[in-house]
Amino acid sequence: MTRRSRRDGPFLGFGLGLVGVENGLGSEDGGTGVNFGLGMRDGNMALEVGLLAAAVPVEGDGDLVQDLSISGLSADAKLYLPFGKTVEPYALVGLGLVSLESEGDESRGFSTALNFGGGVDIRVNRGLAIGGRYTLNGFFFDEAPSTSGGSATQTFSAMGTVTAYF
Repeated sequence: MTRRSRRDGPFLGFGLGLVGVENGLGSEDGGTGVNFGLGMRDGNMALEVGLLAAAVPVEGDGDLVQDLSISGLSADAKLYLPFGKTVEPYALVGLGLVSLESEGDESRGFSTALNFGGGVDIRVNRGLAIGGRYTLNGFFFDEAPSTSGGSATQTFSAMGTVTAYF
């Protein structure tokens, strides 16, 4: 009977950090977001299903500041690069669903998204890693909720992460 590596098998992740939204005119707004992920790893490959939630204050008409709620569901593949046993960089690509809701003018948008990103996990011990990740989510709204300067075209997140391996 072979013993399974702690690098293989199910994992649960949590992220906290900056989530932002960009519009077609290059304007950006950012706020705080959280991410939860559940996945399975086999060697240098992993599949992860994640949930994202954030509230981003954006400028509305005049001096009005309103919250843009961002929520999403994603299915991502991670490719861990062979770097060592403690530091584990990875590339990420996937598909998702994203919902943007502007509380000020009550506009709402729902779309599919393409996810691209990368990160690094640093193993604290066999079952726990801390790290960081950056993800860019491009989406395709017919009529997206507006942000300061125009309609939203993509979201991004930069988060600190904690991952438990089982």
